[in-house]
Amino acid sequence: RLDVDTLTTEGTPTPVLDGIVTDPLAGVAAIAVSANGSLAAGHGQPLLGRREMVVYDRNGESEPLSSDLAPYQAAALSPDGSTLAVDIDAANAAIWLIDLERDIQTRLTTRWSHNVPVWSPDGEYLISSTSSGGTYQIYRHHLATGSSEIIHQSTEEQFFVTDWSIQGDLVVNVIPIGQGYDIWRMPADNPSAVEPLVDGPAAETNAKFSPDGRWVAFMSDESGREEIYILPSSGKGAKMRVSGNGGSAPFWSRSGDEVFYFDGVSVMAAGIESGERLRIGRPEPLFQPKRPIYNDGLATFDATPDGRIILPEFVDDRTAALSDFVFTRHWIDELERRLAPQ
Repeated sequence: RLDVDTLTTEGTPTPVLDGIVTDPLAGVAAIAVSANGSLAAGHGQPLLGRREMVVYDRNGESEPLSSDLAPYQAAALSPDGSTLAVDIDAANAAIWLIDLERDIQTRLTTRWSHNVPVWSPDGEYLISSTSSGGTYQIYRHHLATGSSEIIHQSTEEQFFVTDWSIQGDLVVNVIPIGQGYDIWRMPADNPSAVEPLVDGPAAETNAKFSPDGRWVAFMSDESGREEIYILPSSGKGAKMRVSGNGGSAPFWSRSGDEVFYFDGVSVMAAGIESGERLRIGRPEPLFQPKRPIYNDGLATFDATPDGRIILPEFVDDRTAALSDFVFTRHWIDELERRLAPQ
């Protein structure tokens, strides 16, 4: 029981319902009680949302990158291709590093909810984005020393860093409180000098610099659905549309001659010629993932130096299922009986 005046519990906690479906990652359960004391509840096993990090070649052949299954979200491959930084979802999300040669995972962040790993061009640092008590923060982690520092924080905007250019600029998804997504550019060594890069009325997200830093690929819904565009990284000049039939989660090949994205069915590729004038080729499907993939549009995929594609696929977990859904009238009476003093 709870004393609502003092917000303190009374007596000993008592189990009142078993077998409820839960989502440990989100911290929620499939249960609701109405004002008149009726109960709706889903019964079954926990929804673990396990995924496998896999790599695909251009012919659609895939292999696992790690033997561990986890609720992987964002993925970022180190500049030398040896280490995969991943965002593992949980009640306290964390950044982990996967040594691809040894298949060993090491946790990088331990504080509250770090998301979206981003490598520095030299591979010495990682950026992560987090929040605490209504304050949104950008952390820089020095891998050689294990030290971390906050380089930017705000109570007015929520933000996620999505890339770090060879020129030293960060590109940031920003949500001004009460507004929609914009994209800002932020010097890594002078974060206070942040400035808008794309801030129109549409939702613009998930920007990625080209390897030479001249261009930015990003996602926008200005056409009425999510599509991929490219803009000069200066923010000056006309943007060009890449996708023709919807697209999310853009990322570049290591050579900069292709932009990849997901159109909801296939991983797509568009050729890029970056001379005096940007030329974009017709998008072509590379492959369809063999299993459903996790994709929130936010730095979900990456490319290897040899042109293969890294992405997280859901694992078919038949133990995590909703077995039945039960509605119980006047369940509050049963609750009162169980909580009655003995």
